[in-house]
Amino acid sequence: MNVAQEDRVGFMPLFNNGRKVEGGVLTFRGFTLLMNLQEEAPRLKDVAIAGEHLDNAGLSHHVTRFNFNIGKYPSQQLLIRW
Repeated sequence: MNVAQEDRVGFMPLFNNGRKVEGGVLTFRGFTLLMNLQEEAPRLKDVAIAGEHLDNAGLSHHVTRFNFNIGKYPSQQLLIRW
């Protein structure tokens, strides 16, 4: 996936039948992350975000930190408290 560094943060909620938030798409400085709030893993067959198909995406459970580098140098850090 290509990443264009941008100075913005965004969140688009994903609803179940328009009533319950089940997750969302988090955009952080050009990186697109899928956040799942369900107890079970989401079905990603035929799902695409920003033109990238997620059929073979690797999922991580309760990630608490993302470190972003520019080249070999630290640039940004995203901390998540569960």
